[in-house]
Amino acid sequence: MNIKKAYSETTRLLGYFKVISDPYIWDNTSRWSWELEVKNLCPEYSESWVAFDNTTASIVASYDHVHPVTNVGGRTLGTLQYGWDRIQLSDDLISLSQTVATLKSTLDAEGIDMLKHLKQLSQKFSDVSTRASAYHIERLLKPYSTKEREIFKAIEELSSKRKGALIVIQREDLLEERLNIGTPMFAEISSSLLDSIFNVNSPLHDGAVLIRNDIIVSAANILPLTKRTFKKRKVGTRHRAAIGLSEITDALIFVVSEETGKESFSFNGSIYPFKIVED
Repeated sequence: MNIKKAYSETTRLLGYFKVISDPYIWDNTSRWSWELEVKNLCPEYSESWVAFDNTTASIVASYDHVHPVTNVGGRTLGTLQYGWDRIQLSDDLISLSQTVATLKSTLDAEGIDMLKHLKQLSQKFSDVSTRASAYHIERLLKPYSTKEREIFKAIEELSSKRKGALIVIQREDLLEERLNIGTPMFAEISSSLLDSIFNVNSPLHDGAVLIRNDIIVSAANILPLTKRTFKKRKVGTRHRAAIGLSEITDALIFVVSEETGKESFSFNGSIYPFKIVED
């Protein structure tokens, strides 16, 4: 558990479990690969649970173990809720840090091919960036959709065919007042339907799809464009629209470039490249 001092004196636990086995990885390729056995201790307190001193501070103070509390990060209990992406990302960042330190220590050594090592380091950064994007997308999307596989499959197919696409996932903020609403659909999400919407021969392909609670609410929606200028790179209309909406709402917006087929996502006023990572 991750204990924050500011809250440890007053924050109370909703549940109390005893870990009775070590956590282990049952599948090295899955993003949700940890398992451990626990015993639910709540029934032992029954009606006295409310009176029990179950603040996080008291639990930590009374828990006598070699490693009483694990911090979030690395291969610890604190990473269980975030899945394999977070665990692997933590390992990758540690590896990068070690590689950079090694390169720094050999700057003055003879016979070191710095360009070769820097090229390898650049590839490592690229791989870590891909994993970091996958982790953050899943973290942002998962609480608001159970159809992420259909969404990702559609994005991958659209990207391979270089079909431009703009897919908006509504989170907490209501979006209808922020958009020029297009054609109502109220259809269940499927990769084939998303692919057909963004077909160049479809009258709906130029706008954005709005998804809420796993339902395609509407298509051909017009998003507000960002007013920011980008001097060092060309930013197309779809990308400007994605940034524009993410500047004023908490929506998660996926973009597929019609020109290059590259995927990106926008959140909180910024846009990031990403690649679909297979489970």
